[in-house]
Amino acid sequence: TKIKIAQAEGPQAGEKALKVTASLGEWGGVWVEAKADWTTVRALSFKAKASAPGLIEVALIDTHKVRYVCKVRVVSDEWEEFTLPLTAFRPTDYPAPGVSKNTPLDLSAIHQVQLSPWTAGTTTYWVGPLSSALPNAKTFTGMPEVTVEKGELVVQDFLLLDKRSYG
Repeated sequence: TKIKIAQAEGPQAGEKALKVTASLGEWGGVWVEAKADWTTVRALSFKAKASAPGLIEVALIDTHKVRYVCKVRVVSDEWEEFTLPLTAFRPTDYPAPGVSKNTPLDLSAIHQVQLSPWTAGTTTYWVGPLSSALPNAKTFTGMPEVTVEKGELVVQDFLLLDKRSYG
């Protein structure tokens, strides 16, 4: 696995983005320092695009090395908006040594945000400014918005792409 990072132009004039080129064989990621008290935060928002459809795992890590994760599918080479409610984050399947998988994330002591490509092969991702969203944040994950009537079941995660295209 080889990951190259660089600063790039962001989604809006004057904004910057993190450009992550990953030649993924097994696992790798980029950590961003984000020391803050997130007890009033309800979501993490950002824009992203990719050179080819793929998955990115976003992780929040506290000062106790507890890691909670949420995956997003980036399918466009145009900027897409993502809003991940903190309730969408789950304990990682790979906790740090000495950390129980059931340890709750300490939102008052967030230390890092991690971005990990999860698509085999070489893909470039651009991730625009990360920001915290306060209460009443609307979820947006790049999937189409659907209005559901009570009693209906809607499954909207069908992508008609070859599995190699998205991980």
